[in-house]
Amino acid sequence: MSSAYAYVDGADLTGLILEIRDEFVRRLPYELDDTRRPNSLRLVALDVFEGKSTGDQVAVMRDLIETDPSFAIARDRDIFEYADTVGAFITDFVCEFVGQVLSRDPSIRAEDDRRSALSAESIEELEEH
Repeated sequence: MSSAYAYVDGADLTGLILEIRDEFVRRLPYELDDTRRPNSLRLVALDVFEGKSTGDQVAVMRDLIETDPSFAIARDRDIFEYADTVGAFITDFVCEFVGQVLSRDPSIRAEDDRRSALSAESIEELEEH
């Protein structure tokens, strides 16, 4: 496993991080349908985590609770802006944590930034028409 994830404990959390990383790398920058939804790191994380069974999600949460306490979560934005249920808050928290872990990998961070820029350009084009 990459040394970037060395401080993450627990097989379920580590497995989720690696699964999200692989899925992010595998996907095109945005969906090819009419929505042209960006495949940002956060949205891929949401798709993968929400696709897990409740038992698997709880196992990830258990690992998160036991994660190295020296890993601080950056809180520079409201990650719960769209959360309206307990499950949505938990999902947003898990995906924010995973996103911050994966963003420590420069290649993942650069690709996510590139996809975000493409998404912004796409929105501008739609607004012009």
